[in-house]
Amino acid sequence: MTTTGELPSGQGERGPRHDALFCRLVAEYRTRVWHLAYQMLHDRDEADDACQEVFYRVFRQLSRFRGDSHPYTWIYRITVNYCTDIMRKRSRRQLVPLEETYPSTGESDPPARGAVVADLPSTMGNPEEAAGQQELVLALKEALDKLPDHYRLSIILRDIQGLAYKDIARILGVPVGTVMSRLYYGKKKLRKMLGHLLDDVE
Repeated sequence: MTTTGELPSGQGERGPRHDALFCRLVAEYRTRVWHLAYQMLHDRDEADDACQEVFYRVFRQLSRFRGDSHPYTWIYRITVNYCTDIMRKRSRRQLVPLEETYPSTGESDPPARGAVVADLPSTMGNPEEAAGQQELVLALKEALDKLPDHYRLSIILRDIQGLAYKDIARILGVPVGTVMSRLYYGKKKLRKMLGHLLDDVE
């Protein structure tokens, strides 16, 4: 049985098989697509609209999927391109509330997986330290939103979505080395903005 992770090229012809594969892709990736769109667009309604548009494009393009990459990298690339177009049309930017829940599923956002949040010390069981870390988390959200888009998006894909470097490179259409460079300099900027807070809670 073919899984969505093994979606074969040329098997997406319109018909029952096409529709079945599409339904499986929606079931498997809808929440992750919504999360990514929300992190990029900072707005629940726009994330809902983006999610619908992304899967509309997936449905139309499924028969042309070449199968030379994992389906989620293909779907994420569609999501990033669409959201980037929306962002270019806007002049305002808002704070990204990372800890909120998904509106449709009620699931909590997964914790950031990479070095940005891994650097934060654990303060469970100590109210004063917990308050200090809460301040740091809020500051991290604000600092992340101040980064240039190419740094911020790389960090979102790596440290929040938990994607591999090669997958981020495919999604963004850049070399792996460029991804690693953006992550390095993006995190360096974050740490510079948060340095005094990191010292306070360590």
